[in-house]
Amino acid sequence: MLRKNYKRSGSQEGMRFASKRGQVAVFVILALVIVAVVLVIAFYPKIKLPGGAGATPFIAILRQLAKDHLIKGNTLIFSNKKHEDIILEREFKLILGENCIFTLTREKRDGYEHGRIDEEFLKRYVKDFKQEFYICGPDKFVSDIKKILERLKAPSEVIVFER
Repeated sequence: MLRKNYKRSGSQEGMRFASKRGQVAVFVILALVIVAVVLVIAFYPKIKLPGGAGATPFIAILRQLAKDHLIKGNTLIFSNKKHEDIILEREFKLILGENCIFTLTREKRDGYEHGRIDEEFLKRYVKDFKQEFYICGPDKFVSDIKKILERLKAPSEVIVFER
């Protein structure tokens, strides 16, 4: 009889054990994710080309690089339709200084580039097309920038993109 009772209450013990195993598994997974993020940040592409809301992934990355004093050599070329569309402009300028370039496609404004990012634009701001590029934004933006980089002889293995 004791055995039956133990089995019945054993399900709770089993649940506690499974719960602890689950916590350990979650902890291990989180630790692996943290290591992966640290490795990705350490070797992150140097030229970042977001279009509009495509800048979102760069926020945490740039903040971490700045915090770890690893920002040197990184450039942000940020394309938006209008000035009012730019997110975190002051912070990006503070972190990157002159390596933060804004271009507006539907508005002319002093201190900002005007027009889409094309071959001539990239030749003006990028000295080495063998360094890493990270493109993020709307599908057409990503596709267009990727094609331009390929025409400028950037090796495909240095072009990282997200849509």
